[in-house]
Amino acid sequence: MGMKEGRIDVLSRQILLDVGNQIQNYRKTELRLDGGCHLTDRVDLLRDPAKTDPQLRKRLRQNKKAAESKIHQIEKTFEQKQFELELRDDDIFDNGVDESQAEVTSDKNESDSNTDEKRTKGDKKT
Repeated sequence: MGMKEGRIDVLSRQILLDVGNQIQNYRKTELRLDGGCHLTDRVDLLRDPAKTDPQLRKRLRQNKKAAESKIHQIEKTFEQKQFELELRDDDIFDNGVDESQAEVTSDKNESDSNTDEKRTKGDKKT
């Protein structure tokens, strides 16, 4: 891609956070729009149980940290895979022949050897 690893890391985090925020906003909007349903009429959005329950608040913070850690691991995994793919691409082009050229060359060599065999067999008959 021509980008430094640090820049890729920053961009991937930013994109992931932006997508997460968009999904969260979508869910909040959907929750507001679902008001009036017999399933959600008794829900009091202003009374957050985490505000009054310190154990729940602590558990929610732990879950948030765990989620951020997992996201970071996933980012690193895909960064490594991308880096490995870029290295393989570089190796192919560093050798001066890419895979498509190698296939064409091997097909041509097979075709030439088949033609030579036919000529040799034709020469033996005469």
